[in-house]
Amino acid sequence: MQTLQTTSLRVADNQLFILDQQALPQEKRWLDASTVEALVGHIHALRVRGAPLIGLSASLLLALLAESGYRRDELAIALENAARCAPDGGQSDEQSRSYEAGAEARRLCSGAGGGSAASDR
Repeated sequence: MQTLQTTSLRVADNQLFILDQQALPQEKRWLDASTVEALVGHIHALRVRGAPLIGLSASLLLALLAESGYRRDELAIALENAARCAPDGGQSDEQSRSYEAGAEARRLCSGAGGGSAASDR
């Protein structure tokens, strides 16, 4: 994947990094989020916050995992594990839309959205 730099996300050398929201404004600290477990940990610890940023982080991680050779079924499992971070009860409309988009991505990765066997690797 190409190098990408935003205010709060960075992709470099096929790794995802998030800007630690808890360290701001005193320190600008970038944390590795290149595994589902790492990203989920950052979300739970509030080092990455907000439905849009969480959704973008998860999307970039999914793309990196796909590029590294994960099969569709493995990506679906990764998405399901990440979805455990989804907000429950008292969701804002924005959070609900973000979660619904994740559910659609899980459906597509599981093969329900079509695609050829060749793309499954």
